[in-house]
Amino acid sequence: MNEKLENFKNRILSFLLKIFSPILGKQAISKENRFAIELDDEGISICKYNQGSKTITNLHHEKFNLAGNTSLFNEDDQVYYSQKIVHILKDQKLLEKEATVILPTSETIIKTINIPLMDQETFDLQTSDIEFWKTFEELSDIIDNKIFSFQPLAINDETQEQEVVICLIEREKVEKLNKILRQSGVKPTIYEPKCFSLINTIFAKQKDNKSNEFAFLEYGEKENYLITVTQNKFIFAINNITRADIILIKQLEKMPDPSGPFWSEVFERSIQDVRGNLMDDEWKGSEEKTTIFRNLYVHTDLEQSEKYLNGLQSKLPDFTIKPLTLNNAKSDESKFENILTNKKIKFSKKLIKKFNQEYILEDKLYPVIGASLRLFNPFNIKENLFLRFKQNLYPYKDQLINNRKIQATSGSLSIVLILLLLIFSSIIGLNIPKYLEKNQLLASHPAVVNDYNSLMEEIKTSSSKVKKIEKEKELAEKLIVKTDNFSKIIIETPKIVPNGVELQKVDYIKNDSVVFYEGYALTDYDLNLFLNNIKKRVGNPDITSLSLAELTETIEINNEGDEEDQQIIVPSEDVLKLRNFKIKVEL
Repeated sequence: MNEKLENFKNRILSFLLKIFSPILGKQAISKENRFAIELDDEGISICKYNQGSKTITNLHHEKFNLAGNTSLFNEDDQVYYSQKIVHILKDQKLLEKEATVILPTSETIIKTINIPLMDQETFDLQTSDIEFWKTFEELSDIIDNKIFSFQPLAINDETQEQEVVICLIEREKVEKLNKILRQSGVKPTIYEPKCFSLINTIFAKQKDNKSNEFAFLEYGEKENYLITVTQNKFIFAINNITRADIILIKQLEKMPDPSGPFWSEVFERSIQDVRGNLMDDEWKGSEEKTTIFRNLYVHTDLEQSEKYLNGLQSKLPDFTIKPLTLNNAKSDESKFENILTNKKIKFSKKLIKKFNQEYILEDKLYPVIGASLRLFNPFNIKENLFLRFKQNLYPYKDQLINNRKIQATSGSLSIVLILLLLIFSSIIGLNIPKYLEKNQLLASHPAVVNDYNSLMEEIKTSSSKVKKIEKEKELAEKLIVKTDNFSKIIIETPKIVPNGVELQKVDYIKNDSVVFYEGYALTDYDLNLFLNNIKKRVGNPDITSLSLAELTETIEINNEGDEEDQQIIVPSEDVLKLRNFKIKVEL
């Protein structure tokens, strides 16, 4: 019965939430004041996007310039990192703001699985249980001790399955990073793999950002992978480039003419693990056998890559290589026109002026732009910006979502309450003239006033009788109370004396309603227990004297337990430990 009632209540709440979620969701989003941050051992990148004005107000990258082998996760270095981060955030006026944190793609595990197609209610119920995901072979061995996030993608009507992209990361790594950021004045609520931050920036740049197909290649010293997405398939493929080839690619930029079979082989090796995902027949068109991808977006953490990209273009003639960079404009006038073309994203005038003067835009800032567009969005309502991927590896996101919903609901109820109070006050205000009119009518009736005055005179004449009765009543109450007090002492005293206390004398002063208890206690605990019993059953106790008993012979303390324990014999050597007390009790 209770389970049915609970299910019924949950359905009602779910129904109400669906109706009011757009309103509550907008209210929750309006309170989000967040920025994006990418942090590593070498430096920090920051971007702040104002959702209201649709403007990027902060865009900053700074290197720490640390000497020696330092690490964020080294406890000896964390104090220095925290101080440095606090100083930067204070300059950017971003302290104590919420943050979307970019995680290195190389630290995450990204997989796709196909799950049976199910309705939304069943989907929400199944996917909330970690045991459901363990049933899939691809996840069963890697999901333990991981933070887990997923996003449903394409639906295959033929197989009645839905593709889901899965992200996992070691829980310990995120919790350590979370601790550092919290100590630095940051409130992380979203942790996003870097590859999805980059892809969201790509779509933010495009005029038609709802395209279903794209290809994205990341290469460099730390991360090398390919992501391809079509209408029906998502692929994340690791691209294994050797350390030697990375050195050659960096050296390539210093060569006057990097042509010939040697460099051709270097280009070929650099994409050998992912070439099949670009050129496989599954990605081709119909009879012409041309790839459905027109653009291959490329991003790197290398300082220079122009010659490598030219060589890569020769190996992939079916694609247009599009490097992701922020400083690719040829003149100051067109510098920012080439960065973002979406009308919903622009730079603040102050930021444009700063960058035109200093020209400090770097490729490292590119990922934080996409991350800054993210919203926590606990009610999952439609957002103004289309973001292709929304993964969140924040360890406590479920609790935070629930808290945000409670806060938004409480805020809405408060507004409703205020409105009701205003309406109630307005009704009272409109009726005040009527109340005044009735008051005047009452004042115009002299007969009522005369009756009232005559009644008051009668009361005054009988006041002496009333006073006499009151005195007699008080006297009777005192007698009754004193009688009751004496009875109370006779009845309650045997009940309140614990085993470790021996009463020697009980004095009752009737006129003052006071009783004095004198005797011995074995321990402070027994004395405290006796005082507590007095307070509960007799009156307010006050210890007037307390000392150690000066006795030289054994004494007997009565015990109301079993017959074998009727008396406690206290040896003479321990008698001095007895507490001799006198307690005054006001009844």
